[in-house]
Amino acid sequence: MPRMKIVDDAIADVRSLIDESNKSTVDNSADILPSLNRGQIFAFDILARKYSNPLLQKSPIIQVAPGTIEMELPENIFEDRIEKIEFQNAGYFYECKRIDYRDITNYEVPSNVPIPLYHCIFGRTIRFLPAPDGSFSMRIWSIKEPDDLVISQGRISAVNVVNNYVVVEGLGSDVTANTDELNNFVNIVDGQTGTIKQTLQISSIVQNRIAFRTSPSRTSVLNRTVSSTLLSTVNADDYLAVVKGTCVPYFAYPIYNFIVQYAANEMNRKLKNESTPDQQVFDRFEQQVERSWVGREATLRVKMKSQHWMPRRTRTNRER
Repeated sequence: MPRMKIVDDAIADVRSLIDESNKSTVDNSADILPSLNRGQIFAFDILARKYSNPLLQKSPIIQVAPGTIEMELPENIFEDRIEKIEFQNAGYFYECKRIDYRDITNYEVPSNVPIPLYHCIFGRTIRFLPAPDGSFSMRIWSIKEPDDLVISQGRISAVNVVNNYVVVEGLGSDVTANTDELNNFVNIVDGQTGTIKQTLQISSIVQNRIAFRTSPSRTSVLNRTVSSTLLSTVNADDYLAVVKGTCVPYFAYPIYNFIVQYAANEMNRKLKNESTPDQQVFDRFEQQVERSWVGREATLRVKMKSQHWMPRRTRTNRER
């Protein structure tokens, strides 16, 4: 399998498109990287509307306390896009239908129910209707918020799980062994998918060897759980990134081309070099992203929610 493009490649590609090598005019971290992240958000917004399946995530089973009527939306949800809420009862899951806030007055009744039938979302709050009289279990399907794109801190060339260290090729200057700094925590990024495998705290940096603390000073950083030992799934050709994000874009083409062209157009506007051909290229990439769902299995279904309608094949001649 060919090597995946990383954020460093994207920055180089943007510079190639804008034909600007002067880093004092266009800075990698201050200018190009934020533009790449804005392009990624743009691409995720398109996918969330057109073909959300690759972005779907489900929460662990949530135990809701007795009498809970409202709860806050979980974090790490892109644009607060809740796709479905399900309740668990006797081992089975049941969908809790979403209704508009205009209709909640029809279900705010004095008597409570074992499990709510509906939910309404306003602001960052989920309201259950009718009110439950006991505890219940639920899970939430939502659109995952993308991790920020960050510059790579090196490619892992060797892994020693027993002694809890990795050897890194091309070690970056952003990581540090100073426990007082945020970049003392790093992410191990899958080199093929961009998925963050785990978060660790650096114990020491000796040349290109990074050892990790078996007793981290914090249990979580930026809502990421900090591990004490390397996972067996960490492999050579994975990447090291600062704790803020991932250095491998989640999707290959056409998403990669889209975010690069988006950043290039922004940099050209910064340099006063806007051109119609650049915008036309970007428009074509946007169309490719929008059409990413074409050729995949259709998910649209017609549901018969009314019991007054019967399938045609079951009707008698008199009914017809």
